[in-house]
Amino acid sequence: MKRSLTVSLLFTIFLFACKSGEQLPNYGVDTTMEGIRGQILWVEGNQMPSTDINTNSPKPKGVQKELYVFNLTNESQADRTASIYKNIQTQLVRKIMTGLDGTFVLALEPGVYSVFVSEENGYFANNTDSEGNINPIKVEVGKFTPVTIKIDYKAIY
Repeated sequence: MKRSLTVSLLFTIFLFACKSGEQLPNYGVDTTMEGIRGQILWVEGNQMPSTDINTNSPKPKGVQKELYVFNLTNESQADRTASIYKNIQTQLVRKIMTGLDGTFVLALEPGVYSVFVSEENGYFANNTDSEGNINPIKVEVGKFTPVTIKIDYKAIY
């Protein structure tokens, strides 16, 4: 009887843990804290909208990459060629390797950071704010900020 109750309890916990909908893995990170979580996507080819049903535009796909988090970095604090940055002059805070599908979870202190992806010739980032800060991501107390990075320098829009 006791064993049956234990098995039933474990099964119930398992069912509640398996919520419907897509969830990103937590990679062992304590998600009661704060940080960033998301996915890196590779985008290439013709991404123009089309009414032609025969258009086979490649879909974005998750890709394993090294993710770099620096203190907030302004364009004046790095050398840039297109969307590739080098010689970043702010402090590296953390770096991690994503999962094979590009997903990641990274605990960070509350603050504003610049997030880059390692590429062959430097660090990729394709977003700046109105003040010239490169790919700024704000981490708030008790929250994991969702981040999707689309590496799209081989895409046509």
